[in-house]
Amino acid sequence: MAERGPSQIGYRAFVRDFDHSDGRDGVLYVLATMSFPDGGWTAMIVPQADKLDEWRLLVEAPPYGDGKRTYVIASGTTEHQMEHVPKVVRVCYGDDTTEVKVEPWS
Repeated sequence: MAERGPSQIGYRAFVRDFDHSDGRDGVLYVLATMSFPDGGWTAMIVPQADKLDEWRLLVEAPPYGDGKRTYVIASGTTEHQMEHVPKVVRVCYGDDTTEVKVEPWS
């Protein structure tokens, strides 16, 4: 059976302080890198409703397969500075959940 979906998924999470002096901690970014067996796949990471420490990796298969391995990055952000940035986020994909330590942007 041919491989379908992403493989070798790696996650990172960062908090970046833009120093706008508004007393907030920063903006949270969650990233995933992966490979697919064909071109045309799309991937994104979205926060779960009202749970900014829980994210979901969403992937969409292409309507075709060209047989050329493709490497993709998916990203998500809180879009706004947060009062309290979590120290760890959980990213779900299918039945798997991965805990990712939130690192400072440097």
